[in-house]
Amino acid sequence: MHAAAIRFRSAHPRTARFFIAGRYGAAALWLRKEVLANPAAAWVNRQLAANYALLGDRPAALGAMCRAYPDATVDSVAAVPPPIAACRERTVETLAGRGLPR
Repeated sequence: MHAAAIRFRSAHPRTARFFIAGRYGAAALWLRKEVLANPAAAWVNRQLAANYALLGDRPAALGAMCRAYPDATVDSVAAVPPPIAACRERTVETLAGRGLPR
């Protein structure tokens, strides 16, 4: 397996735990590392957008959400479940509640 893929997979549970626990800054830190390793990874950018939104950084949230998919909307995020189902609803509610495009 490619080294970036191994790092990507190994960080996923950690970032999900941080997100679910409300440790958005810690989750964003790890997700930014993943973006550097794999900038087009859709789930990384979706989760990073949700964490930025919960931290109150709407411009960064919009940037992360649209990085992989320039035409991304909250509805398109809702249509593609993240790797951990528990994060999906919270991610969608966060992005919609922070005024990101529907």
